[in-house]
Amino acid sequence: MYYIGVDYHRRFSHLTCMDGKGRKIKEASISNTREAIEEFLESSANGKTIAVLEKGEKLAGYV
Repeated sequence: MYYIGVDYHRRFSHLTCMDGKGRKIKEASISNTREAIEEFLESSANGKTIAVLEKGEKLAGYV
């Protein structure tokens, strides 16, 4: 199983993909476009994958 953490910003996000043992598989800063997000997720998928979005109070209602 892989876990993807997302640090979301207005114009870009930083994503980190880790395996079940906490080893970093991949990380990138990407633009917040559907295509860029799909590309990262598809290239990181390995069976079951869980993604977690960090959302601060400033983003309430924005995401």
